[in-house]
Amino acid sequence: MAFNWSTFWTRAFTALIFVAVMMFGLLYNQWSLFLLISLIYFGCSWEYSRLVEKITGRYIHSYLKLGIALVGYHIILLLGAGGLQLGNYGIRENFSLPF
Repeated sequence: MAFNWSTFWTRAFTALIFVAVMMFGLLYNQWSLFLLISLIYFGCSWEYSRLVEKITGRYIHSYLKLGIALVGYHIILLLGAGGLQLGNYGIRENFSLPF
């Protein structure tokens, strides 16, 4: 199999953009990290539901996909958003509003 330079440079450029976005999300402030984790979670949840549909050959209703994603996001907020504050509103203490 021959080495494809075009594919290599495309993947290298994409990886640099990915690293820049990840570093910004990790180092800017706690809300950028929270937003980054939220986007990654919902993207992974969507891809996982599509994978399950392909494996099982059954259609999963979009409301069920959204419900499962929101329950998982609720757990993330409960376990991981300990120090996030929005004014006087603590995300972890009052996690029912985002849910």
